[in-house]
Amino acid sequence: SSWDDEQIALIYKNEKIGGKNYVSKYISTVLGKGYGKTPPILEMLPFTRLAIDRAKMIDKIGKYPKEVGTHIYKLVEKLIK
Repeated sequence: SSWDDEQIALIYKNEKIGGKNYVSKYISTVLGKGYGKTPPILEMLPFTRLAIDRAKMIDKIGKYPKEVGTHIYKLVEKLIK
């Protein structure tokens, strides 16, 4: 799925909602359950390519990683190859 401008703005703000930040709540929604400080890697693995593609998209608009994130997607992409 793709994010619209409103979704991207919410991710960038990453405001606290009920004790958790927006991104944590969003990940919990995607997974269908909450998670602790260690995300369930095996459940998130199928989303790896999508995450890399989204990171590349954000990187192209020049806000990455200055405002949010890292370039870890570059390492993960090389490890997949």
